[in-house]
Amino acid sequence: MKKNKKNGSFKPVPRKTDEEPAVYAVKKDGNEFKLTRRSFLSTLHGGAVLLSAAGIARAEKIQVFGSMASFKAHSADVNSVAFNPDGKMFVSGANDQTVKLWSLADGKVIKTLKKHTKNVLSVAFSPDGRILASAGLDDTIKLYSLPKGTLLRTLRGHTTGVTCITISSDGKMLASGSGDDTIKLWSIPERKIIKTLKEHTKDVRAVAFDPYGRILATASMDKTIKLWSIPEGALLKTLEGHSNSVNNLAFSPDGKLLASGSDDNTIKLWELKDGKLLKTLTSRPANDINSVAISPDGKILASGSDDNMIKLWSLPEGKNLKTLKGHSGDIKSVTFSPDGKMLASGSADDTIRLWSLPDGEPVWCLYDPDVVRSGTDAIAYREMDGQIITICVCDTITVPASKALPAGAVCVCNTVAVGNYVPKGHKTKYSGKVCTCNTICTCDSVCTCQTVSRGHYWYPN
Repeated sequence: MKKNKKNGSFKPVPRKTDEEPAVYAVKKDGNEFKLTRRSFLSTLHGGAVLLSAAGIARAEKIQVFGSMASFKAHSADVNSVAFNPDGKMFVSGANDQTVKLWSLADGKVIKTLKKHTKNVLSVAFSPDGRILASAGLDDTIKLYSLPKGTLLRTLRGHTTGVTCITISSDGKMLASGSGDDTIKLWSIPERKIIKTLKEHTKDVRAVAFDPYGRILATASMDKTIKLWSIPEGALLKTLEGHSNSVNNLAFSPDGKLLASGSDDNTIKLWELKDGKLLKTLTSRPANDINSVAISPDGKILASGSDDNMIKLWSLPEGKNLKTLKGHSGDIKSVTFSPDGKMLASGSADDTIRLWSLPDGEPVWCLYDPDVVRSGTDAIAYREMDGQIITICVCDTITVPASKALPAGAVCVCNTVAVGNYVPKGHKTKYSGKVCTCNTICTCDSVCTCQTVSRGHYWYPN
């Protein structure tokens, strides 16, 4: 990569369709800035755009830790993500013990719910979008009213962490799985336990209702999947075939197919009518499958795994259509938007990413400014219209005495002449063209900006 003009320049970046997206993060080198390839540079229309696509540009800042720019949604692993039924709101649960509600109109956090005292492992919306449920390692399930996020009730009954929850299609029943090896069925209107199911012999890792609310599928570290009649809770069938923990389940929209993801590095497709194993999909390279989801039209299966990648598979053929790269940590959760035009992923890298379908292009990173630690350098940026972005590289710099200051710099003198003093805790700030300090000026929030078109990158000196 060749540097051009002193104030920065931009060039088009051609890209192969199967090339891994990358990020160009800012690294300070002396008093200059350089861009280094890191993490992901999201792409659009065959080119590349710094700091990802449309939605990200609406935020104000991103974190920079050393040389890495980071679009953090949470301050710890994002374990579970879900769209609300109309696709206008989004929820995430994470190891920072919080549940966050997001507006998909502008990508901003609507509310951060801090009712759990340990990691949040699972989140779910009711079908009418009026209730949100969350579950965590504090052994509880929380029910909130929406849109305000008011806590309605804390459900207690499991004796260890609640690993997974799901809500039936009529919104009347919630199922939960736990490290206590049990599944509990709860009445949402009455806020109480209806039944406890005890056939698994190890931690329950996944629960899923079929689209009609007649069957509950559960998966466990005991390597099995069990099918239960609802509301009776009678065991109908045990599906065996995985050789390691079964981590996640997803029903097809017609309820005829069940997908399961496992630590044996495979995804299995099961026929619900007779419990027959239809097909086994093997991830390459081999990695634990943490999450699976099926699109609303039933034609695409998404899987997230420990190799930091998401794979899209055709259904029912099981052909690998595309691999989505960009996360730098295990993929913990994947889910489709209600209209099937978008896929969301939550990761151990603390981020949430949204991908357009069917092309699999990254289009958004949900970003919470509250995650930024005070005092860190930042890149400020804003979207001017659909195709133009202003990018500003900002940092604190030092300028020797009598040297010119950057335009608009607000500076502080680091030292004073012998015999003079500055009152404790007091710093005199000023701006001007020349550093008038005795030794050195420290200038805060000095930014170099450049407007670029999508499909180009900017290399600031």
